[in-house]
Amino acid sequence: MTAHRPLHKQTQPQMPTQTNTSKTLKTLTVALLAIAVLFTAYVAGKRGLANAWYYQAEYFYSDWEQSSTVGSEPRYHTAVNALDKALSLDPSHPEYWHLMGRLKLLGANVGYEPDAVLDVVKQHFLKSTENRPMWPDTWLDLARLNNYMEGLNDDTRLYMHNALQTGPYIDLVVWGVAEILLDNWMWLSDTDKSLLEGELIKATKQPKALKLILDSATRFERQDAVCDLLAPHVGNMLNPARLNKYCAF
Repeated sequence: MTAHRPLHKQTQPQMPTQTNTSKTLKTLTVALLAIAVLFTAYVAGKRGLANAWYYQAEYFYSDWEQSSTVGSEPRYHTAVNALDKALSLDPSHPEYWHLMGRLKLLGANVGYEPDAVLDVVKQHFLKSTENRPMWPDTWLDLARLNNYMEGLNDDTRLYMHNALQTGPYIDLVVWGVAEILLDNWMWLSDTDKSLLEGELIKATKQPKALKLILDSATRFERQDAVCDLLAPHVGNMLNPARLNKYCAF
């Protein structure tokens, strides 16, 4: 008789139990959560440190704005260096870029920076608008700067438009746009004059903006221009007393 080899029963691979799978998933979940917590803490720490550097620079700038007295050149550079450190930690923060532009513009105005820095200032402002396009202050700063550098060109008009789109009733925006237009009165197109007229009418309902505009008109010797544009609208004004005194309507 032929001997038959005994058949060996194949061993089936042991499947992981549901308990083991659950434990693995829990371990993985805990590990991922731990990583997320550590990453969040790291990011928060960087931002907190960046804010600390930012506020050091912001204190210098605010102190200058309130006192109208510029600090020493070493103190100015300390503020700029602080903002550099803030931006190295949080390079996409729009307020950091905006303040850096304002600081360097201040530096150029008082001789701490060369005039060539104005091109850098413009890029700082533009960088800020990329990350915060709905902030009117930066658009107005861009309009003022571009008007100073290049006059009332298409870019200046675009920046004024964006400032008015994002902050149409903010006193400083209404005044700032009107001031730029008054500064360029001799070269205004009919469209520019219509824009100025609209901002002047708006300002008659905003006492702070109106006072600032009238002060600028006096400084630029454009009182007649303002009064001529507003004269047709006096009857519709709620309180024309200030203008009556200014324009002798």
